[in-house]
Amino acid sequence: MGKRTFLSLALAMVLLISLSGCAVSPAAPMEAEAVSPQAFTLRLPRLYVVYDDTGEPSIFGIKASTLETLLAPFAGPNSLWMVRIHPYYMDWIKAANVQHIEVVWDKGGLFLFVNGKAMPYLAWDDASLAQAGLLTEMFGTAYYGEGARLIRRLLPLLQRIGLDLMIQMPLADGATPIPYRSPKASLMEVEGVAEAMAEPSATVNLEVMYDERGIPYLAGISAEAIEMLTGPNTLWMTKLAPAAVDSLQAANIQHIALTTRLTTRSNSLHILVNGQTLPFLAWDEEHLNNALDLYVQANAPSEYVNAVQEMLRQIGHADLRMVIRFPLAAGAEPIAVP
Repeated sequence: MGKRTFLSLALAMVLLISLSGCAVSPAAPMEAEAVSPQAFTLRLPRLYVVYDDTGEPSIFGIKASTLETLLAPFAGPNSLWMVRIHPYYMDWIKAANVQHIEVVWDKGGLFLFVNGKAMPYLAWDDASLAQAGLLTEMFGTAYYGEGARLIRRLLPLLQRIGLDLMIQMPLADGATPIPYRSPKASLMEVEGVAEAMAEPSATVNLEVMYDERGIPYLAGISAEAIEMLTGPNTLWMTKLAPAAVDSLQAANIQHIALTTRLTTRSNSLHILVNGQTLPFLAWDEEHLNNALDLYVQANAPSEYVNAVQEMLRQIGHADLRMVIRFPLAAGAEPIAVP
């Protein structure tokens, strides 16, 4: 499915909240420490966004165009253009028999179901959300000021939100309707999950080290040395500006790791900063198969499609560890690499 379509579906969630909630009046500033996350809970029943053949959505029977008329004095005309789907992509969706897409925001993560089938999902917990908030504040304060600090305060509240958004697409002629997923069904596990491969399909273990100038080294060989063979500055995209290295040192970011964890029940792809994990992508065998089937279903048969399908299957079963190490700031205590 195209990026335009997924962007539209994500922004449809904004439309949903606008329609189902009330306007909030500005409140006096309050320190995060004075407010407990347990004081906030927002869990809504499943809500439905229905698209017609022209790509216009409606919710509770109210079309986006009708809502735009109401918002015109405040937001101007065509203010909800981002939730519409171009007819070209709508035809693509119908041809691929994508009948409904469900997005579930739950305390354990953000889950996606297409035609009731579970896709790989974004998982989080207290620790990973706290780490994401810390990084947001460290790197965002210089550019966004209080906005970055506010994001850090808001991230722990993600586990207190429950949204179930069902996006219904128009059916192609002659298509048999596919039932919705039961709202009571498990989000993280699929019934009858096949066991993951006992051995990884591939093993990749790499460590890249940056020096003070922002030049990367792999196995002791610098990008500059490789450029003697490939041509001047051909690896420019792998280098860091000295100012970026200074920022990493100031924040004491010593290393970033990308790792997979393979078990007999589920697999996951983690990003760790100084050994602390961020929200991560998770899947089991059926999640992976569902995603690959959807990819094949949404594209015309070709050798390219088959090659991508096999490549993604192998990546989904690979044992991956990639660590990017940065130079230590003066006086910093080294943090163990995962």
